[in-house]
Formats: sequence, structure tokens, C-alpha cells
Amino acid sequence: MQRLWSCGLVLLMAGMGGAINSSVVAAEDAIVAKPTATVTKGPLVSSVTVKGTLEVEGGAELKVQPKQWANPLMVEAVVPHGTPVKRGTPVLKFVTDKLELQIRELKEDREAALIGLELAERELIALRQTTPIDLETATRNKKQTYEDLQFFLKEDKQQEVEQMQLSLKSSEFSLESAREELNQLEKMYKDKDLTEETEQMILRRYQMALISAEASHKQFLKSFDRFFAVNLPRKEEAMKINSRSVDLALERAQAELPLRLKQKELSLEKMRHDERRSKDRLQELEHDLAQMTCVAPQDGVAYYGRYVRGQWVSQPATLYAVNGVLPPVEVLMTIVPHGKCTLFAEVEEKPFGEVKVGQSAMVTPTASRTDRFLAKVAGLSVVPLAGKYDVRLEIPGPLPANLVPGMTASAAIVTGDKPGALSLPSKVVFDDEVRGEHYVYLAGDEPKKQVVEIGIVTADRTEITKGLAVGDQVLVEKPAD
Repeated sequence: MQRLWSCGLVLLMAGMGGAINSSVVAAEDAIVAKPTATVTKGPLVSSVTVKGTLEVEGGAELKVQPKQWANPLMVEAVVPHGTPVKRGTPVLKFVTDKLELQIRELKEDREAALIGLELAERELIALRQTTPIDLETATRNKKQTYEDLQFFLKEDKQQEVEQMQLSLKSSEFSLESAREELNQLEKMYKDKDLTEETEQMILRRYQMALISAEASHKQFLKSFDRFFAVNLPRKEEAMKINSRSVDLALERAQAELPLRLKQKELSLEKMRHDERRSKDRLQELEHDLAQMTCVAPQDGVAYYGRYVRGQWVSQPATLYAVNGVLPPVEVLMTIVPHGKCTLFAEVEEKPFGEVKVGQSAMVTPTASRTDRFLAKVAGLSVVPLAGKYDVRLEIPGPLPANLVPGMTASAAIVTGDKPGALSLPSKVVFDDEVRGEHYVYLAGDEPKKQVVEIGIVTADRTEITKGLAVGDQVLVEKPAD
């Protein structure tokens, strides 16, 4: 293949213009020689030259994608740009003091929250059991209080009035009895004219009994008046107020106890939700902490930034220094393996139609004109960017040690290779843009316009696929009208 390539390049550089002959045109007054070109047959190789950048497939991009941590990423340690690294080697480490503190505080908060959650669950279990009991108790209290009030109004009140009136009569009777007994005793002692010491003692005892009875009766009269004026009305009012309070307590219990139960359930559910969020947040922060140390996922060379359309794009080198601040989410470093190399290049719109996937090419690095590599077109873009199309050429085998990704190179892509093609110099083949045809002028006494079909076109020659034969001569220039 390489030998065929060399032959093609030689032919391409030689030009193979063919001999320019002369045609003699007879005229009455003079003979004028017009330059001509002859149709020849031989190898014909066409190519398109592109320029691009060397890259190695399989580069592993490193970037920090924090899920929770929103603070700047401050560099603590980093390997120099272009350092060979082994898989698992730390290549970029960020300061993590504040992140670790936040994780510790969150763990402490979660420990307290989990205890609160367990207590809330126990409280909810108890509340679900006590709510029906409390409602039943409130209902029973209302029933009993109502019954007590009705019984008081219908029976107890009247009984207490009657009992007080009976007590009044008893007090009056006791007073009257004490007074009468003293009178009878005094009358008896007076009639008998008794003056013995014993009799005097008995008389004083009855006198004291009368005084006590009078005092007791006086005190009872005050109690009697207070009973009807204060105690009995207050008791009735208190029982009525208590009955209303119990009614309100039942209404409140019926309205609030189910709500408190529901509130407790919702509160517990929110605590569970917060606990799940707290757990997720802790896991995300721990994930972020793990990302603060970037390790090489494969053997290769550490490059700052990422490879985009043939160029290394990275943050300013000063940001990679210790205490520099790098942005999250973006690609910060790429580990380029020692593997199969490709050339990323661009091709103009005009020759783009000639380039096909699978075509061979010869790549020449800019830094080493003596190193050349066979390549093959591996991919083409279908959408132009700024009038150019992306083309990717695959180079089998690793690059030499003196060539690294990011270096530039040129490539000659073989778009056509025919060993026995009929061809003419391209300058003698003219275009009819109106009809979309190609034509030449056959040499002779009377130049004749000949429509031809063309094939591959090199830098200086055009293949003729139809309309001419080997040895045909054509004019180099268009004849005068």
C-alpha cells in the first residue's frame, strides 16, 4: 500500500502534463501554429490536503460535579501539566476543611433529629390510643354532669332547703328548751328556797346551757341566711357553669382531638421527610468530598483542560496553582492514554464532496517532516461550521515519543487513484455553467467543440471518462469566435 502511495505521489508531483504539440493550420496568406495537448493514458491520483491537530482516542475527562457543595474549589495539590500518571494516582486535590466540618455538623444534627423522630413516633402511637378514650371520657363527663344538674334542680335543691328549714326549727327548739328548763329550775329552787351549794352549781350549768344555745342559734341564723342568699345560689350557678364547661369541653375534644392526631401524623411525616432529605444531603456531601480528590482513571498523560475541535481548552494556568480557584462542572483535566492516534482536521466546502470515509491518507507532522504515517478517513461531519467540515483521520499504532497530542500535522487524502486513466491538463477542459457540461476544442483545420465527461481531478490534470480517446489532440486555448 505504501509503495502504491509513493508512486501516486510521484505522479501527482510530476504533473504528467503530457506533451504540448503543434497543429498547423493552412491559410491562403500564412501558416499559424496553435498549442495543443494530447490525451494520455496512465496512473492518475487525486488528493485533498488538510491541516489539523493530533489527538489520542480514549481520553478520560476529569471534572468535579458537586451535588451540594456550592463553595469555590480551592486547589490544594495538582500534578504539573503533561505529567505521565498511572491509574489511581491522585492528580488534583482541593481544600476540604469547610466541607468536612459541614459533614460533621450534619451528622450531629441527624443524630438529634433521629431521637426526636423516634419520640414523635412513640407519641403518635400513644395519641392514637388515647384519642378515642379522651373522646369517650368527655362524652361521659357531659352526660354525668347533666344528670347531676338535673337531679339537683329537681330533688337535691329542695331537700337541702327543707333540711335547712328543719335545722332552723331544731335550733329554735333547742334554744326554747334551754330557756324553759332554766326557768323551770329557777322557779323550783325559788319555791323551795333551796340554797345549797349543789343546787347553785346545777343552776349555773343550765344558765350556761342557755347562753350556749342562744349563741348557737344566733350563729345558725347567720348560716341560714347565708345559705339562701349565697351558698345555695352559688352551688346552683357553679353546677350550671360546670355543665356548660363540660359541654364546651366535649365540643372542643370532638373538634380538636382528631385535628391534633392529624397534626401529629403530618408532623411526623414531615420529620420523616426531613430525615430522608438530611440523609440524602449527607450522602451527597460525602459524594462531593470524594470528588475533591481526582484520581487518574487510566494510565496516560495529564493535560489541563479538555480537547475541543483540535484545541486544548483550559482555565488559565495560574488557577491550577496551589490556592487557585477552579470552577465546578467544567472539565479540569484530561488523562490521555498511550493509544491509537487520530488527526482532527477541517476541509473546505469545495473539495469536501471528494472526501469519503475509508479513503487513505499520508500524515506529516509539522514538528517532524521526516516522520510520516499512513492514515484512513474515519469520520466526517455532515454540517459545516464557518464554511468548513470536520474530518477525522485514524492513524494505526501509537505515536513516537517525540509526538504528543495537540501537535499539528498535515494530511494528503487520496480521493481518487486510477492506474489507467485518460487525462488532459485541467486548463484545457472548459466548463459550461449554463448547461452544466464540460468540453474541449479538438485541434484541426476547423476547431470543433467536443462535450466530454470527467472523472477525478488532480491539481493539474483532469480525467476524461467519455468523449475522447488516447492520442486525441485538443487546443490549449479557446479559439477566437
